[in-house]
Amino acid sequence: MEKSLKAVLFLQQIEFERTHDLVKLARLLANRGVTLPVTESQLRRLNPFAVAFRYDDLEITLASDDDLTSVVARMCHWAKEQISAATECEESDGPDYH
Repeated sequence: MEKSLKAVLFLQQIEFERTHDLVKLARLLANRGVTLPVTESQLRRLNPFAVAFRYDDLEITLASDDDLTSVVARMCHWAKEQISAATECEESDGPDYH
């Protein structure tokens, strides 16, 4: 999730600080008019995992919530679409060497 948000922030040329906070990253996109496929409330539920999986000394209880699995899948799919669209734009706008 975090990497998906950061990839789209980078594509949109939006500067962001070092953070694992999914809500903070999503707000940067929303403030620039980018519509995300998930709600802030859903991101808030996932936020503890964004930090906990990075640091071994934090104990977490794994979520088995199918809704959260769907949120992650939607966000990753959305980010891939954003990257593909940007790549297609660059290819069509690039120089023609023929």
